[in-house]
Parts: sequence; C-alpha cells; structure tokens
Amino acid sequence: MRTIFITSFHPLISRNILSTPLFDFLLVDRELQIVLLVPEDKRGFFQKEFGRDRVIVETVPRAITRRDIFLRYLALSSVDTRALEVLRRAAFHTISARCMRIAGKRKIMQYFVRMLDALVTPRERFAKLLRAYRPALVFSTDMKNENDVRLVHDAQRKNVATVGMIRSWDDFVIKGLLRVFPDILVVHNEAIKQEAMTLNYFPEHRIRVIGIPHYDNYLNPALPSRDEFCRRNGFDQAKKIILFSPIGDRLVRNNKLDRLVLEALSSLDVNIMVRVPPTDSVTLDNIKIRHARVAFDAPGAGASEKDRKLNEISAEDDRRLITELAYSDVVVTGHSTIGIDACAFNKPVVVIYFDQEERPYWDSVKRYYDSEHYARILESGGVRLARSSADLMSLVERYFENPHLDEEGRARIFREQAGPADGRATERLAHIL
Repeated sequence: MRTIFITSFHPLISRNILSTPLFDFLLVDRELQIVLLVPEDKRGFFQKEFGRDRVIVETVPRAITRRDIFLRYLALSSVDTRALEVLRRAAFHTISARCMRIAGKRKIMQYFVRMLDALVTPRERFAKLLRAYRPALVFSTDMKNENDVRLVHDAQRKNVATVGMIRSWDDFVIKGLLRVFPDILVVHNEAIKQEAMTLNYFPEHRIRVIGIPHYDNYLNPALPSRDEFCRRNGFDQAKKIILFSPIGDRLVRNNKLDRLVLEALSSLDVNIMVRVPPTDSVTLDNIKIRHARVAFDAPGAGASEKDRKLNEISAEDDRRLITELAYSDVVVTGHSTIGIDACAFNKPVVVIYFDQEERPYWDSVKRYYDSEHYARILESGGVRLARSSADLMSLVERYFENPHLDEEGRARIFREQAGPADGRATERLAHIL
C-alpha cells in the first residue's frame, strides 16, 4: 500500500483542501492510502469530518520552539514588500521598518537563509511517522506553516518526494520567504506564480497553477430555496439581503468599528446576515438594531470560544456561506477574501475603508489596503470603498438600485484571483499528486 502524507495545520485547510473531492480522486487507486497529519488536540474533529476507509488520522504536537520563532522572523525579514513594510511599521509605529530588514531581495542572501533554515529547523517531530509509513509523497498544504516546513525538511532528508501549496493570496507578500523549496509548488493563479519567481526565485518549471480547489463547490451549488433560507433565518422574503462580514477584533484595536457598521446598516429596512469570522471574535455587545432583521452565523468548530483562532471550518460551514452569498444582494466586508467569494456570485461588494474614530495610518484599517495583493482588487474597479458611515449607506443603496454596476470589475477579480475557475481545480491537484 503506497502512502501520501497530507498536512492540515491551519484552520482553513479543512475547507480549502479536505472538503473538496480530493480524497475521492486519489482513492480511486486501490493501492493508495492517505495519512492526514493534524494537531494533536483536533483528532476528533478530523476523524468525524474526514475519516474513512484508507484515510488515517495521525496527530502531532502544535507547540513551536524558539528556533521556529527565530526562523519565522528571519523569513519575514528576507522579503521586501509594501505589505511587510506596513506590517512592521504597524507593529513598531514610528520606528523605521528598515532596521528590520536584511538584503532580502538578493538571491544569494535568500540561499543562505534557506541553508540556515535546513540546518536549524528542529528535527524528529515527524521521524517516527516517516519510519512507520514510509510515504511515497508528502503534500504540504501550507508551505508557510512551521509544522509543514519541518515535515518537508524531514521528508527531503529521506529522499521522499514533496509537493507544496501556497494557502492564501497574501502568503508571498506578507508572510515572508519560502523557507524550503518543495519538488513541485502548487499555486492558485498567475499573480502568485509571479510572486514565487520574483520574490523567492522559485524555478518556473516547478510551479503548477491549478485554481482554487474549494471554489469547485461554488460552481452550480445545490442550494435551498430563497424562501427556505429566509424562513430559517427569520428574514422577510420581500426585502433585500445584506451579507456583512465583520473585520474582527484581532485586526482592529479596541474594536467598535464592526458594531458601528452593523448599527448603520440596521437603519435600513432590510435583512442582514452577519457572518462572524470563523477564527476571530467580534465585539458586538450593546448593539442597537433599528429597522433591519438581523441573523448571525458563527462558523467554526474544534476550538473553544476563548480561542476561536484555532477553529476549523467544516464542509457545512462552507455550504452555509455559499447559500448566504448566493442570496445576498450586497456584501459588506473589510479586506477579507469574502470579497472574492462574492465575485464568484457576481454580488456587489462594499469595502469598509474608515475607522471608528480618527486614527494614525499605522493604527487604521486603511493600512490593510496598501498591500500588493489587495492593490489588484482595487485596480479592477470591482469593489467600492466606503469612506464613512454615510458613504457606506449611499453605496449600498446605489447597488440595490443597480446590481449590475461594476460587474465587469467583479468578473476580472474572480478571473484573476480564482485562476482557472472551471470546476476542475481539485482534479488538477489530484493529477499532480
């Protein structure tokens, strides 16, 4: 029996990769088994969601060491992007970010950083599993995760083939250097491919562009009726629906902004679905709902309410999001990928571009929109920036009146960000593996 190791150490992987038909494609080969490597405290979730014949769930510790932290910051200092400059300056406010960098754009410097990473990265976390299963292939689903980096290093020392994937649209511009090169690198789109080559000098012939696997589920989804959706959530079927995705407490200091936005939207005679970030909390206490009917969806499982950052996203969580997007008339969000999700359904997007009070740039939500990856969204003309509560209301009303406004830009966003969006991204990934 040949074995593939597949990692899932980031909460989004359970949705991005595992809830797709990937296992169905791979297990057509009756001589193949999958070993799913997950955090030690989440065995129950993964066994329930993905356990099946020839899928084995193995757990490893979540803890990282000081060496892991040192290497992570070395990787962050080895790439020079606007997004990382904003991150550094936001962390240190008026202190110049330049002192946090090394000569990251130089190929030779990156080479030495990777050599050091290979020497210093802690070993042996995966040694027992590699000896026990002797895998034919290791598939790292998130090449910026410390456990994934450790595993790829260990696999390469044992001459095991490796395929690595970039998890998110901002990985190369905000998460630093690719610390270890897999044999094959899988990316979503051409923009990320170019970043792999220009920011990391990854060889072009070893990159594969496949699209976004979980978007395969977004094409021709099986949906409940709109009437049923409204009944479930206590909505008035005759009124418009706003999908509001809060920015979250982790990204807004002393967060009252999400409450401000929801209270403003609730002055409209509409239905509002609040999709709470699955891995973050949102401060909405003492909120004053005026005219709207408001329902809340809090996706995520596998972690406590006190530590939502560790939540996993189940297939059911994503099915609810698909339904919410399909029946919304306008989507209001921050710099989240929810804006891209909305474009999959050609839904107008209004982006929150103001603060709860006057703030310096490095403490403002505006800083999040100055990164390279979000610049492509703004250049498309597919979203509108709300620069105040009044502007937010005006834009929402305008989209209600003309939902086709900016749809060419939305089509461009989805085309560029989703890569090949033909429902076959998962199939392409399975073929590579």
